[in-house]
Parts: sequence; structure tokens; C-alpha cells
Amino acid sequence: MFGDERRRQINLGGAHSTATHASVLAQTQQARERRRNEKRAHASASIIQSRWRAWAARAKVQAEMLRAFDSEPIGTVASARYLVLGGGEHTRLVAFANAALKAREKAVFQPFFGPESSSWLVLLRQIACLMLTQVAGDPHSSNSKALLRFINILAAKRPLSDTSDIPVGEATLQYLICRDMYFKLSKCMSSIPISPKGKSKPSITLPGLIELCVAPFKQFRSSQPAYHQSLTQVMVHIMTIPLLPNRILSSLADFNNHVPFGALDLVDLATVSNVVTVDVSTLHLLANLITFVSPRHAPNTQLPMTNAALLSYISLLNNILSVIPSNSLEIWKEDLTSVNPWANDDSDEEDHPSAPRSVRSRPSIFPTDEKTAAKLSNLVSQANMDSLLIAANRSPSTWQQFLQLVINIGAKWPAKRESVLSTIVVGSGNFIFKQLWRDSVRRSPLGADISGSALRNPQLKNDWPALLLLTELYTQALLTMTDDEFFSNTARTGSTAARNPFIIGEVVLFSRQLLNIAFYLYWNEDANSIQSCTIPGLPVSWELVRERFTKCLQAIHARE
Repeated sequence: MFGDERRRQINLGGAHSTATHASVLAQTQQARERRRNEKRAHASASIIQSRWRAWAARAKVQAEMLRAFDSEPIGTVASARYLVLGGGEHTRLVAFANAALKAREKAVFQPFFGPESSSWLVLLRQIACLMLTQVAGDPHSSNSKALLRFINILAAKRPLSDTSDIPVGEATLQYLICRDMYFKLSKCMSSIPISPKGKSKPSITLPGLIELCVAPFKQFRSSQPAYHQSLTQVMVHIMTIPLLPNRILSSLADFNNHVPFGALDLVDLATVSNVVTVDVSTLHLLANLITFVSPRHAPNTQLPMTNAALLSYISLLNNILSVIPSNSLEIWKEDLTSVNPWANDDSDEEDHPSAPRSVRSRPSIFPTDEKTAAKLSNLVSQANMDSLLIAANRSPSTWQQFLQLVINIGAKWPAKRESVLSTIVVGSGNFIFKQLWRDSVRRSPLGADISGSALRNPQLKNDWPALLLLTELYTQALLTMTDDEFFSNTARTGSTAARNPFIIGEVVLFSRQLLNIAFYLYWNEDANSIQSCTIPGLPVSWELVRERFTKCLQAIHARE
């Protein structure tokens, strides 16, 4: 009845499976993807084969051109054409340069008086570009020295009568500048080792590199676009080299005298700001700018700057400071002593054993050597700040940028804020208070009413630096001011710098402005917004503004 249960069950109809809708779609999708990949692989193989055939054909033609160059006397138009079409092989470029140097400049420019003068110019420009590429690949060889000498012969300024009225130097430099000349020079200069003064011989190619670097400023007029482009490229590629003065020490005078740092108004600041990324190269740019430009705005300098150049210089400093992280202008040292934010200056930490501790965060960039840090510290030196203060007073626009610079330094370098404020007060006395108050703060709509409607207005961003700086300076002045000096309206002999720079009525108006702003920030701003958002045009948070204004108001109230 039950049969043999051990007998194997066999389905005579064969295997049976039910295909679902989802499985059919999946199989179709897999087949479509497989065909797509096969088609893509076939197209890629065709491209690779085409590129290979083109490379092989080009290599064959270049080899034929170089063989033709070897059989042609060096220095003719035909030999130059063969050299260019042959791809500019290194040994043959060196042979061409050595032959030209041996034959002297007259032989190089002689073809310009012949029927193929235009072709000779085109070929020489291309050869110069090929030679500069070779120099960038091996900047310290003796062959590179010969190549640079030949390039500088072409780029040198000379009478047009020597070249049949053809501007060879201008044409060569324009061609090279448009083909990354300063980027290649930057690679060469960056590879120069830094050695103690007098301990080693300078690079054999350094004089040629510097000569080519400053050649556009000798060749072109300051009104020509190539002049402006060259100065901008120097800022982007040369001034970002780490410890640039130390690398070019033997040719430092030539570089400093011929690069027009006194004409920084010709620099395209937008290009510099966009190209220079927020990394350590930004700090090197800042350090090199301070080194080369600071002597030019000092009193009684022999290389003075125009007001427009000074404005561009301070604007560039502000652009750099506005993008770098805080505490990135000095060598980072681990903070071994934690900070207790709950403890006052006169309290004992034992009173708050469980209070939280905060440690200064590590900036993303900072100078990695003592020399760069020393150059950056010159920004806040008394001599530099005094000369900037005097020079910036020449025009209102420069003065506005200087005020913004002081605020940026305080925001990005908190450790130097107090010393900078003290330097400004010592250098200018009560004049700085009166100038800030009467020229800017008193007329500003900021704090005019309690509504706070003007605080976030971007059109008033130029009013904030003067208000912030005056608040900082006056707060610091109140710390050392006696009650008699505070309420005095007349200057006493020998105490002009210590007495109150404002009359009582001005103090009342000033404190009312600060109170209106501080009250609005306490009453209307939420905690997240006031910590994360910054005031228009400056890297200063609303929370810090509220703290500074409140501190100043408390110091004033303590006198009442």
C-alpha cells in the first residue's frame, strides 16, 4: 500500500522553476550592463591603440628630425626647426645653447636681418620654452646654467637696431610668461638648499634664475599688461616659496631692487587670493611680504610706496589673515597647562575641583621653523606697526584698511592682541582715540538705536573696525586711568597720554552706542547664532563683540 519508501523519486517531466517578474528584470539588467561594459572596453581599447599609434608615429618623426639636426650646422634656421620638431631633446638643446654662447650674441641675432626673420623668432621662443622646461627638471646642473644663459640673452633688453626692429625680448618673455615661466622658476628656487650664511657655495644657476625672474620688469613698461601679469605671478609662485630670502641670499639685492614691491597696486589681488590656498604656503607668502615690503613703508625709506601700493599691500595682508585659522602665526606648542574657564584671576583652582578644562585647539596650519616664525613676528613689531600707522594716515581708504588689519591681527593672533594695542597707543597717544571717535564712530549708525537694525547691514561693514578698535583701546586705557584723569577735561603737563581722551559728554554718547548693541545681542540673538556667525567683513564673532562691549561698559560704569 505504501510502496518502497527507499525508492528514489524521479520527476519524469524534468526540472521545473518558476521565473518571477523581479528575476526577469534582474537578468535583463545584468545583460544590458554586460553589453555596456563590453562596448566601453572596446572603445577604451580603440582610444589606447590610437594614442599608441600617434605616439609611435610622433616618436618616429622626432627621431628623424633629430637625425636631421645632427647633420645640419648648428645655428641655422633649419637646425632650429629640426630641434623644435624633434621635441627638444636635452643633449641637443645643450649643444644648441653652447654653440650660440660660443658664437656670441651677434650670431644669434643675425638671422633677423634675413628673409626668414619671422620664422627665426618663432623658433627661438619655442626653443627657450623647451630649455626652461629642461632647467626645471634639473635646476642645479652645469648644463642648466648654459641653458639659462641662452634664455637670458633672448630675454634681455637691447636696442631694436640689433634685431632689425623686432622686439625679441618682449616676444620671448610674453611667450614664456603665458607658458608657466614663474611656476617653473618656483620649482627651481624651491629646490635650492637652505644653508647657514657663509657655510656653502650658492647654486650655480641662481644668478640666471633671478635674472630671468626680474627680466619682465626691465623689459616692459609699468603700463603694459605683461608687467602686471608678471608681478601677479611673482606673488603667486615666487613669494610663496618657503624662506625665500634665505634661498636667494647671494642674489637677494638683485631680486629686491628689481621686483617692484613699491607698485603692488598693479597686482591682481583677486587672482592672488583665489590661487593661494589655505595651507602653509599662505604663511610663507605672508612672511615674505613682510620681509620685502615692510622697509618700503618705513619713514625716510629710499624706496617709498605710493598710497595706492600701500593700500593694496594692507588689503593683501587682510585677505590672507581673514582666511587663515586662529593661532596659526606662531610655532605650535602643546599646551601642557590646561585652562580652567571657571576660575577667576584671583581664585584658587582647588575651589572648583570638578570644573571642566579647555585646551587650546591645534590649528590646521602653522610655521614649522623658527626662521619663518621670526619673519611673521615682524608683523606685530613696534617698528612695523608705527610705520604702518604713520603711512596709513595719508588717505582715508588706507586708514580704513589699517584699522581692519589691527582687528584681524587681534582675531587671528590673540596672544599678540594686547601688545599691538599698546603699541598703537604709545605711537599715537590720544590722537588715535579722537580720530576714531570724531571721524568714524560718532557718525556711525551702529548702535544709534536699540532696535539693532543696522548691525547686520553689509553696507556698514567699514564702520565696524573703528568701533571695535576704539572699544579695545579705551578699555585698555581705563585700566591705568585714575578717577581724577577720567573726570578731567583739561590736559595736565606731562600727563597728556594718561588723561581721558574724551570729555564726559562723549563718554556718555559712546557708552550709549555700546549699550544699545550689547543689549540687542543679549536680548535678541540665540546662542548658536551668536557663536557661529561673524560681523560683516571681519572674522569676529557676535559673541566676542558682545563680550568686548560689555567689558568696556563695565569699566566705564566703575567710574560712576
